[in-house]
Amino acid sequence: MRHDNNFDFLRVAAALAVLISHVRPLHDNTFPLGDLGAVGVFAFFSMSGYLVSASWERDPHAGRFLSRRALRIFPGLAAAIAFAAFVVGPLVTNLSFGDYIRSPLLLQYCRSILLYPMSFSLPGVFADNPFRDNVNGSLWTLPMEVFLYGSVMAISLTLRSSQARIAALASLLALCYGLEIRQASGIVLTMPTQELYRCASSFIVGALLWQLRDDFRLPDWSWMPIVVFLLAVHATAVEVWSLILLVPLATVSFANASYGFIRRAGRFGDVSYGLYVYAFLIQQTLMHYFPSIGVNRFFVWSAALSAMAGFASWHLIEKRAIKLKGTLSRRVSSAAAATS
Repeated sequence: MRHDNNFDFLRVAAALAVLISHVRPLHDNTFPLGDLGAVGVFAFFSMSGYLVSASWERDPHAGRFLSRRALRIFPGLAAAIAFAAFVVGPLVTNLSFGDYIRSPLLLQYCRSILLYPMSFSLPGVFADNPFRDNVNGSLWTLPMEVFLYGSVMAISLTLRSSQARIAALASLLALCYGLEIRQASGIVLTMPTQELYRCASSFIVGALLWQLRDDFRLPDWSWMPIVVFLLAVHATAVEVWSLILLVPLATVSFANASYGFIRRAGRFGDVSYGLYVYAFLIQQTLMHYFPSIGVNRFFVWSAALSAMAGFASWHLIEKRAIKLKGTLSRRVSSAAAATS
């Protein structure tokens, strides 16, 4: 996989797509492009499936793999949760500071750093917003992301041959497809199963594309007809599964290409994760302080502030955490050697 690719750009585009989709429930139900959220989420999961599978193959060690994934997810998430709970929350709650601090909802929200279960409410926060009592709805995808990281590791440790892993992934994709057709619903590890099937399917397609990269090389231009097809089937009965299966193909094709200035999108850092985990909170805060703000201004301000939050998150927290990967990996290896 070459390094002069479009992955950085596409991650930011996916995060912005999710932000755009939240304008509709948070501000204006008539705002167009609300369906972009699903495209953004499926693109994120397909890139994760592809890149996490590549990461495992480069270094197939369970301890080091888990440490890398933890350092990518949890430091930025912990900062976002703390910022919401101890900076934004006390400023916008309709409770007194004492009642806010003593509320069990505060501790419950802070426990979301463990991912299972997630809590989305803080005491008295955003109680009068159009989308009430939800502090950061975007975080619902993170438990699924971490669950799927573990699944990649489990499959890779259990099945040593590439063909066996491909067969297992294809079987899991078929299972998700079948359960979606049956509209099987429920909760698994606090995760809604219907959303889990869909996100897992995109992740699995991404993982399969990595496993099949030598035999099934997507041309750099193949994303173009896929996008045309998806536009053609918009709002039809086949749209959801067309998105789930074809967005990963278009995503990996576009991401592995190298287009001029697009491939340099990461020169300021990878702002996508921070943009994603702060956008919903920023949008809700804007609606709290400026309830009559126009929809276009709301979108521009929320995108600009979220991009700045992503920039700060990367340079102040995430980049520094990632630098610890080497140190932590060496300690994990030393501990494993000492116990063997």
